[in-house]
Amino acid sequence: MLGRMSFLVAAPAKNYIKGLVAGLVLVLVLGACVPEAVHPLADIEDAKADPRLTGAWFAHIDGEDVHAHFVPQSDGWTAIVTVSYRKSGDSGEWIVFRMVPARIGNADYMSVQFVAQDGEPEKQKTYFPVRYRLSADGVLIVSRMSDETAMAAIEAGLPGSVKKGKWINTTVVTATTAQWAEFLKDSNPDRLFPVEIGGFRRPPPPR
Repeated sequence: MLGRMSFLVAAPAKNYIKGLVAGLVLVLVLGACVPEAVHPLADIEDAKADPRLTGAWFAHIDGEDVHAHFVPQSDGWTAIVTVSYRKSGDSGEWIVFRMVPARIGNADYMSVQFVAQDGEPEKQKTYFPVRYRLSADGVLIVSRMSDETAMAAIEAGLPGSVKKGKWINTTVVTATTAQWAEFLKDSNPDRLFPVEIGGFRRPPPPR
């Protein structure tokens, strides 16, 4: 799944990253690296859905209208079903993810996996670490690590590797769930996850 970390990779990978952009998780800058994690930030065996996320959300992201539905599952995972529409309104796409939330220190995180896109089922084996928070006025703000902060975290002791390329870097965190927790509880989440994807709001009630 490392190939799905940038717009500069092969075409199938571009589709998955585009789906993440539209779906919720990762608005990428051209050439940016999106770190992947071998292990989730939360213990899957003890996973519990965050009830604050359940239901429908809406945002304008990268010129598209994005609708995201968080559907809690009985096993503690949360399915994320997203539908996006082009600005022109003449086309759109749907993406399915699944994630487990993690509360570490005073911050909330998601370990997100790609599941399927427009008839292309393929479960991701690794995870995209994402931070989320709910503002006082009810906005769901989602952010990701930058290339620089991911590399700095690994240099600071978070187990992982960085493969530097001519155009992009490939970063994979190999830390166990326990090592993630140990690292994150002493980290500043604003600095570690500085790239804000956007703010999601509850859709207005139908008239």
